Order: sequence, then structure tokens, then C-alpha cells
Amino acid sequence: MKNIILGLFILSIVLFGKDLKVQDNIIIMMLEKRAELNVANCTDNLPWALHNLEKEIGIKDASEKLEKLCIDGCGSACATLDENFFNSHATKEKACNSKIPYGYACHSLSWDEKDETKKLALKEKACKFGYTNACFDLAFVYESNKNYGYALKYYVMGCDAGNDSCCGSLGLIYATGNYGERSPKKAYEYWSKSVKLNPNNGASSRNLKALCNNNPSVCR
Repeated sequence: MKNIILGLFILSIVLFGKDLKVQDNIIIMMLEKRAELNVANCTDNLPWALHNLEKEIGIKDASEKLEKLCIDGCGSACATLDENFFNSHATKEKACNSKIPYGYACHSLSWDEKDETKKLALKEKACKFGYTNACFDLAFVYESNKNYGYALKYYVMGCDAGNDSCCGSLGLIYATGNYGERSPKKAYEYWSKSVKLNPNNGASSRNLKALCNNNPSVCR
């Protein structure tokens, strides 16, 4: 809600303000305030937002804020500071092992890990700290090994966090009853959520349409 109000306020100044210098100062002040509102959360998108502010409107202390966040244990800030992050194993380890880990860094480290136990542990950490593709990967691994309890756990974690593929898989699980429970209603709910999260998810869209054609009462 704060971000919505803030956005509307900035827009009103841009549209109706008369003094451009005053406009610029107020916009910069409000953007800085937005950063302050989020600093304590160490969200994955916060460091990138601060980095973009530095590029877009020249806020000089953006890098200093990122450095402080990294020192304080914000893994995503550590990743943002390194322009060579995607090719730096050391930075990925630092970001993954921070007080507040950067989920993507942990997942990226798992790609190069040869030990399967350590690989799974990195993916679990990535999933726990917000990188939902890791949740899907974990669920798929456990599903392949017929460990359906863990597969369901990570599909649910990913879906709850907004991963449309995890929601789509849950829809299939309940539509077919492959894990024991068959529930067209739950299938409808999960496929609907999958499509809502990503309208371009073709598999969920087709499955939802077929389900509603065959069971119209479920989709009301």
C-alpha cells in the first residue's frame, strides 16, 4: 500500500508540478524514502532497485547503501555489488552464505556441485529463500525418485511463493490422483492460480479448459 501511495504521489508531481527543480528534488527525496522503507527487508529486488536509482538519477550513495547492506548480511546486496556476479563462484558463495541468503546464488551454485546431497541442500536453501525455480527442481527430483511427500512439499512451497509451474504440477497431481488423492476441485484451483500467475502457461491453460469442459460444475 505504501508503494502504491508513493507511486501516485510521484506521478501527481510529475504531471502537475510547475517548478521542474522542485519536482526533481521531491522525486529524488521520495525515491530515497522508498529505499529506506525496504532496506530492513533485504528483498531480492531491493539492491537492484538501489542500483537502478544510482544509474537513473545519480544518487551517489546507492553503492554505499549496497555495501552496508552486504556487510550487514544481505546476500542479494553482495551479489548486486559484483558486476561479474554470474561468473564469480566466490561472490555466489558469499551471497548464498550471508545472514540473509540470496536464493538465486544458492541455486546457481547447485549447478556446479557434483555431490548430490550438497546439490539438494543448495536447492533447498534457494527455495527457502525465495528462488522458486529451485522449489520446482526439488519437487521434480523427489517426484522422479517416487518420494511424493517431499515432492508435494516443494510444489506447494513454490506455488505459494508464486511459481506458476509448481501450481500447474499440483493441478495435475490432483486431477490424476497420482499421489493418492484425486480432487477435481483442487486441480481447478491450482490450474486457475497457475494461469493467473502466468497467462502464457499453455499446459495449465489447456488442462484447465479440458477440466471445465468435462466437469462444468467444478469450475463455477
